[in-house]
Amino acid sequence: MSDPMTEATGPVTHRILIVDDEPFVVRALATLLETQLKHDAVKVEAFTDPKAALARAAHIRYAVAISDYRMRPVDGIEFLKRLRQLQPGCVRLMQSATHEMATVVKAVNDAGVYKYIPKPWPRDVATLIRDAIERHDEQAEEQRLAD
Repeated sequence: MSDPMTEATGPVTHRILIVDDEPFVVRALATLLETQLKHDAVKVEAFTDPKAALARAAHIRYAVAISDYRMRPVDGIEFLKRLRQLQPGCVRLMQSATHEMATVVKAVNDAGVYKYIPKPWPRDVATLIRDAIERHDEQAEEQRLAD
């Protein structure tokens, strides 16, 4: 059995979780991130079912999670709230085509969303993910020092 933190290309230092109920969006974002972050020792896991993603998160630690806002049967805010309970150290990002400020504020307040990613994604989406990974590492170091 192989080490879950080692892939064929080398060791994985961070895992990224993508959740969107649209299969095309999940594949496109996963492919984009895998391409743009291919030298960053990350593994991208993508789900179209928020409940399946939460089940996986009960067993695998993620540095960063990206969730769509409008999903069924669980919306993105509820998904990220549940993920926060499972993995408080996971940096949570929300993506959406909506630009309603109330949605963004609710995501930040209710689910502790670090950043909001508009759809379509900006060209430098990998930079946003690298920032989130850096935030994850800073929080982990702060926790380590506090313990």
